[in-house]
Amino acid sequence: RDTDRSRGLGDVYKRQESGIMKNSKVLTIAIAAYNMEQYLSRCLDSLVYINNICDVEILIINDGSNDATLQIAQKYESLYPQSVRAIDKSNGGWGSVVNLAVMEATGKYFKLLDADDWYESGPLSEFVSYLSAVSYDLVLTPYVLEYIELKKKKPVLFQNIKFGKVYDYSQLVQLRWGKDWFDLPSITYRTEILQKNHITIAECFYADIEYDYLPLKYIKNFIFLDLSIYRYFIGRAGQSISREGCTRHYLDHLKITCRIIEYFNAQKQERVDNIYMEIVKRIAKVKICQNYVVLLRYYLKRVEADRLLWNFDDYLRKVNAELYNEVENDLGIPGLRPIKLWRKYKYNIYQSFFYKLYNNILRR
Repeated sequence: RDTDRSRGLGDVYKRQESGIMKNSKVLTIAIAAYNMEQYLSRCLDSLVYINNICDVEILIINDGSNDATLQIAQKYESLYPQSVRAIDKSNGGWGSVVNLAVMEATGKYFKLLDADDWYESGPLSEFVSYLSAVSYDLVLTPYVLEYIELKKKKPVLFQNIKFGKVYDYSQLVQLRWGKDWFDLPSITYRTEILQKNHITIAECFYADIEYDYLPLKYIKNFIFLDLSIYRYFIGRAGQSISREGCTRHYLDHLKITCRIIEYFNAQKQERVDNIYMEIVKRIAKVKICQNYVVLLRYYLKRVEADRLLWNFDDYLRKVNAELYNEVENDLGIPGLRPIKLWRKYKYNIYQSFFYKLYNNILRR
């Protein structure tokens, strides 16, 4: 199938409102696939063998691959035509895949999966059964980091929460906020939240943070479920989170960081409710700190990184003094504040012998 952006939002929303597509499945799993012939079969095999596959819609969106990714996707579509759809589009970046998947989704719930990652089949089957019987706006589940180089697994454990408890929207800011429980691998949104409010994200790398926070403005409740589903594959050459990826795609990193700062400023002008303002502020600070870390620690061209640091630091100071001042204390390693050290002394702790020794100890 050749499904592209040219189809337009209007036609899709008309079909959804007419009831033709709405909730024909319990869960839509959307897979972004670009040159993933090496990993896609493993990803799909973790999905198609569950006993309630008939309740699942799997959208494999080929983002202009030049390898056999599309052919593999079409093979699974032919084997599982009631559940798998292979969608081919021109290359537009990860965000464009998510936007298209949201438009095309027919499931009651919506969850993302990268083509080099996979789900744990047993918990997934339980998860689908659970979702068929509930109607919460957001369901959060644990996941596991799969490190290639270190040959180890690291479960991401949720802290300061209760599994099975239904939380009210207002409690989002009462819980300890952090990547331990609010991150893309843990998130499952009710599809209507995304479609009805026309949630769209930037069509570039690192737009996952927009997918995380933009729908929160519209949710009323959420729940934590003790099912570890997502397996997050870390260490593959060329990943956007690698040093090479961070350097190659830094302009996308900067774009997303600037977008959330501008969004925070706009929401403040509109005087939205204090709860959502606090959520956006916390997430903005997380993304700002990530941008500093990319430039201080990961960016491979160090002379260029210093110039980009100066530019970004000056930009942040000018557009939002509140965030500029607060992030100094939001990023830290034991007893040290990297942003403050760099601003005051132009000392980059991440490039020091001390930090390299500290990091080697952590990796053991």
